Amino acid sequence: MKRKNFISKLLGATLCIMLLATAALNAQEKMPITTSSQEAREVYVEGVDIGEKGNIPQMIGKMEQAIQLDSEFAMAYLYLSLGKAGGSWFSPEPLYKAVELSNQVSEGEKHMILLARAIREGKEKDMRMHSRSLAKLHSKDERALAWAGWSHFMQNNYRKALRLFKRSAQLNDQYAPVFNMLGYTYMKMEKNEKADQALKKYMELQPGVANPRHSYANFLRTQGRFDEAIEYYKMALKYDPNFTISYRGLGDSYLFKGEYELAREHYKNYYEHASNNNMRYSSLILQATVALHENKPELALRVMDRYIKLAEELDNAYHKVYGRAYKAGILNETGQPEKALSHYRQAMKVAEKEDRNDDPRRHLITMAHLWEFYALASNGDMDKAEAVQNKCKKMITEIENLYHRKVYNASCGVMELNKGNYRQARKYLSKASEGPLTWYYTGLAWEKSGNQRKARKCYEKVANHYNNWIELAIFRNKALAGLEE
Repeated sequence: MKRKNFISKLLGATLCIMLLATAALNAQEKMPITTSSQEAREVYVEGVDIGEKGNIPQMIGKMEQAIQLDSEFAMAYLYLSLGKAGGSWFSPEPLYKAVELSNQVSEGEKHMILLARAIREGKEKDMRMHSRSLAKLHSKDERALAWAGWSHFMQNNYRKALRLFKRSAQLNDQYAPVFNMLGYTYMKMEKNEKADQALKKYMELQPGVANPRHSYANFLRTQGRFDEAIEYYKMALKYDPNFTISYRGLGDSYLFKGEYELAREHYKNYYEHASNNNMRYSSLILQATVALHENKPELALRVMDRYIKLAEELDNAYHKVYGRAYKAGILNETGQPEKALSHYRQAMKVAEKEDRNDDPRRHLITMAHLWEFYALASNGDMDKAEAVQNKCKKMITEIENLYHRKVYNASCGVMELNKGNYRQARKYLSKASEGPLTWYYTGLAWEKSGNQRKARKCYEKVANHYNNWIELAIFRNKALAGLEE
């Protein structure tokens, strides 16, 4: 239910930074870096090089130093935004500062900054426009092509992404990050042999660096090769003991082996070694998932109370809202719909109390209404669900956002399922985000239609999805139960 679920948890914390960072690092060859300070440029390039190797905390420090030397350094704000969000998303304040400065930079830099904003805000048309312009403007720049391909990857347009990544690799077969992107794209397309080859090339090009080993471990884990994945996660930590995301990978691997205490231990290590609060929030969610996989929802709810407490202590509106939503999701799917609805509405009140009038606040308010719609639809309160549906439809029409639209389609699918309109339910669900919730409810729609074969295929997709997150933890046991029937 979290917006980041629409992008790929498979990517890990450094995939995004790997692509962005190298795009800027070598941009001085084919794309100018706009800054008034040569010293700021040097610090920036050093920070980008550090970020390329996956050291996000040090990269943040370098970007802050570059900004001290040139307070109008737009690209430094872009990478600061990326780093502060943990390397796989964009923190709003530095991103919008970069946007504010985007009229003072080169055309290519401007497209990169505005593309980042479009990705954060889910503006599909803007993503297409800026990625197309960037690829056209710098058609001989492997980094610009990789950036454009990455935007298609974020929209699940894997064929378009693949074409751009291949062009990038053809221009420079020593450009390591594009082989990382190729690997993940092939994984999404279920071309596992090619994914294996691309990620091995990535490791070959960056010997002794943690992130390529982490990426290959992710590949192994998604194939169910957990013991091999564990060895590569440990190798990544050996190369860089501060490569915290690999503790999460270890936790995931032990979880799917059924070794829950070891999974919990490594998720706690992820918290203890976290370099930022986003990692700490993620760690708490992952600790809650262990309890859900164990069929201990009350324990999971207690962990989510810690998440909400942390958000309150840090006065972080985003996580105060999402913490309540996660808790509501657990309650909703474990037979406590009234409590779930109460928590979703609490999330809405927190969002509406935000003393800001900007896109992040509008996002939180819209998501809270969509969650209310989902709760009502999933529990059969159709009159109220339809009233909230109309309100949500108006909201997502007024504000173009790819992620909101996908949540809306999922909720519509669940509503039609509970009405007995199974074909219409599958139609809506086909337009929702790819993930365990969508797969499970699609399977349920097939099952209720009498097609057990297709239902089992959907349930197997959930059961064999080895990317742990709260959505999977909520629906995996349900899918396993469906397979046993």
